[in-house]
Amino acid sequence: MDIPYVGHTLEINDEEKLVINTRGLDCTTFVETVVALRLCDREGRYGFDDYCDMLQKIRYGESDTVAYWNRNHYFVGWLAENEKKGYVERITDSLYHTAKIDAEINFMSGHVESYKMLNAHREWVPKIEDMERRVTDLHYPFIPKDRVENSETLRELIHDGDILALTTEIPGLDTQHIGFAHWREDGLHLMNASLLHKRVVIEEKLLYDYLQGQKKMTGVIVARIR
Repeated sequence: MDIPYVGHTLEINDEEKLVINTRGLDCTTFVETVVALRLCDREGRYGFDDYCDMLQKIRYGESDTVAYWNRNHYFVGWLAENEKKGYVERITDSLYHTAKIDAEINFMSGHVESYKMLNAHREWVPKIEDMERRVTDLHYPFIPKDRVENSETLRELIHDGDILALTTEIPGLDTQHIGFAHWREDGLHLMNASLLHKRVVIEEKLLYDYLQGQKKMTGVIVARIR
């Protein structure tokens, strides 16, 4: 809690390296940091090298190769890769009344100039396009935002600490923001590295109200650290 929000923390080098920064987090690195720590604890591995190894495994694709084109840039791809590795599992599939992401994922290849490293290495674009096609084919289910209510069903299925990925209708993207579930008496809240608050916080608004205030957000994918 209260660690400062710092954007673009993985885009600081000319070539891809395993960036480790626990002093400033964006929404993605906040989730990755917590997941890596939790998995290290699960496996009884408490050295710094163990943490680096785990972070590399969850941040990158099947081969664990530290390469820009092998980084899990889209959350749905991140989730699919980490399901294969046995680190997380989807919970959204257990819910009724879900919709499915049915959009062409191509934001990075369509906005190369917005990505410092990709813009400097345009030879990587075909590999990014390959990754985007794989993510497009996944069609993951999500809970529409008008159904993220304080119900017994949701309380039974979503646990404190579950990963919440907020889906979006922004063309070319799958999700817009990620964090963790935090239940209070009044309902479900989002723990996240917040650009608005400039730090890691638990939002005072209910997740339902948070989503209603974001016009481009459509709902939430739920996953759990195994």
